[in-house]
Amino acid sequence: MKTIDPTEILTGKESISPKGFEPPWIRLFARLFDYALLCMIIWATGFSFADSYEHWIPWELLAWIPIEAALLSTWGTTPGKWLLKVKITPHLRFEQALKRSLSVWMRGIGMGIPFVNFFCLLIAYQKLRLLKTTSWDRDAYTKVTCGSLGRFRFGVVATVAIMGLLFYTAQR
Repeated sequence: MKTIDPTEILTGKESISPKGFEPPWIRLFARLFDYALLCMIIWATGFSFADSYEHWIPWELLAWIPIEAALLSTWGTTPGKWLLKVKITPHLRFEQALKRSLSVWMRGIGMGIPFVNFFCLLIAYQKLRLLKTTSWDRDAYTKVTCGSLGRFRFGVVATVAIMGLLFYTAQR
């Protein structure tokens, strides 16, 4: 007999999106901002993952996992989440944050592998829209909320994400 998780029960209530943006997109933009920031720091310091470029997995995204876990366990947020007012509760210990970040990397973005990540993102998006949670948040017993978002904050995030993408593709 299958046990139904409380997050799988549909209430019929729609979530209220800040300024017309859906929370799944806000969460994605916060993550893209964090990845872009990391890639720009890697580029600016001259560090290179050049040996890994012939492989399918972008190792920069894997390198973010312990950094994100450290930020979540100490400050409770990442730069992108802070800018876009995305909050994760309750506060996570490092081990919990590490497990959550690894799960996001594998199940949420498909390890960054082209085409695999598209399907992982699509599945995660659909589950988040339908169930109002992700598998990694359910497993970590966390709740993610998004605050009201202004255009300035979103503009900063969009600019950094685009710049990071340009730096990243220029290096690859």
